[in-house]
Amino acid sequence: MLKDVPWIPILDLAIVFYVIVEIDKSGADGTILIKNNHLKIWGIDKEELIELAKENTPKIMPSEIRTMKKVISDILKKRNIKVSEYELSLNDYFSEDMFVVSNKKMLFGAAALIYDGVLEELSENIDEDLYILPSSIHEVIVLPCRNGDEERFNNMVKAVNREELAASDVLSDHIYRYSRKEKALQML
Repeated sequence: MLKDVPWIPILDLAIVFYVIVEIDKSGADGTILIKNNHLKIWGIDKEELIELAKENTPKIMPSEIRTMKKVISDILKKRNIKVSEYELSLNDYFSEDMFVVSNKKMLFGAAALIYDGVLEELSENIDEDLYILPSSIHEVIVLPCRNGDEERFNNMVKAVNREELAASDVLSDHIYRYSRKEKALQML
């Protein structure tokens, strides 16, 4: 696929570009993968596309960071399940410093990782380096490194990718680390 699209390498990942198309007034969106021939039709080059994406993507799809407990609680509420019935088990499974990073629409939200300042601000707020678990192309799970076991997290990511996700939603088969000192994402 990458031979037909403009893309940017980041570690072992490839950033590709999409156009968001409003399907209806209810807020449902569709997407179109931008291909090299689109750039020719539009009369722009890859560098211009990158600059437009850097400027517009955080505005159109602002990042959103929520605790995992809040995400699970919201899912239960949407399904009309009383959260209080699950409160104890939610507390047993999810700590207050386990976060889901995405965007407001939860659509290609893993891209929020590369928005200026998102990981830096989160790591400063919790005063720690961060593990990033690539949940899917739509979101990632982030937690302080003090809570971690790299091997267990890598195995968990691989298992979820194989058993729970469609191949088109898989982001990566391993975890990453954000270093506060270096202000950089590293592949583990």
